[in-house]
Amino acid sequence: MILYDACRALFGMTDLLRRAQGQSFQDFGLGPEECPYEVVASGAFWRHRDYGKSSSQSVLIVAAPIKRAYVWDLVPSSSAIRHILRQGFHVHLLEWLPAEATSEYGLAEYAESISECVARISRRHSGAKTFLMGHSLGGTLAAISAASESDSICGLVLHVIDSERLDG
Repeated sequence: MILYDACRALFGMTDLLRRAQGQSFQDFGLGPEECPYEVVASGAFWRHRDYGKSSSQSVLIVAAPIKRAYVWDLVPSSSAIRHILRQGFHVHLLEWLPAEATSEYGLAEYAESISECVARISRRHSGAKTFLMGHSLGGTLAAISAASESDSICGLVLHVIDSERLDG
């Protein structure tokens, strides 16, 4: 338990330093340039972002809890969100609040939050099914949710990194 507490404290200090560096970049005008969005729902440790009023097919991006949601939308030239919007999809994103707000929640709570967002999207779009999309831990959470709620979604898109390519 002592080792666990020490590792947790070290992670907390490292995360604090990383955030301070990010804030410094932002202060110099090098922060993310996110698309406009509306927060349409929230829970104790998450926020549901809606990026448009399109009536087309919906996509719910499940961000990774250990990363900031803006990695999907850093700058206009390399924004996954903008690319998906240009393809005609209605984009939603499930953003997790910072680690200090989420440390007491487990897989069941994360999957329940995803299901709640999928149900909300379905109600707003006359029962239409939604694509789930995720990367890293967000992809794992999306896959868990898709396995338990397969009747509620029409597809699952996961990004996997080929570690052999990284080595070579």
